[in-house]
Amino acid sequence: MRYRIVGRLRHFRDSAKNEFASGADPWLVAYACAYNCSVVTQEVYKPETQRTVPIPNVCIEFNVGLIPLIC
Repeated sequence: MRYRIVGRLRHFRDSAKNEFASGADPWLVAYACAYNCSVVTQEVYKPETQRTVPIPNVCIEFNVGLIPLIC
């Protein structure tokens, strides 16, 4: 599942996609997608970034609920 997620993220650099795929983030998004949950994160949506893959960008791509963590 994580490689399917990364494959749809076309505008990110390969190094960013590889780093994202090697961590827990794709599993978190996949779980939320499969079980109709939302993801809570401190990260913010960055539409122009190519060097990293922020969780909010992936959640928006896959229509996964996103809740910002407010401290």
